[in-house]
Amino acid sequence: MTAEDGQLPLNAFEPIILHSLSKSITQLQSACRTPAERCVSGITANTERLRATVENSIGLVTALNPHIGYTAATDIAKEALATGRGVAELVLEKGRQAGRPSCCARRSSRAAAHRQPDLR
Repeated sequence: MTAEDGQLPLNAFEPIILHSLSKSITQLQSACRTPAERCVSGITANTERLRATVENSIGLVTALNPHIGYTAATDIAKEALATGRGVAELVLEKGRQAGRPSCCARRSSRAAAHRQPDLR
């Protein structure tokens, strides 16, 4: 019916839309490739610098909370901020990680207490 009336839905701008879309995709490809080729490829991590950054990060205290307790972790964080020393260095210095973490020692002593009831 519409063909008889000459009302076919023709879009005269479809070729222009397709051309613009194709041009945009080409530009996007170039925008992705250029930084990859000129900036990203060949980058290597400086592992020594990364290790030092992590060891000096106050954020390590968050991971220590369940192991050494909130109060001890807060004290270490305050001391690290005041002295500029790393959290890992302070934890090792304070003996919180001598051979095995103190949390393991606390857990094993608790477990031993639960396993062997005092019958005196």
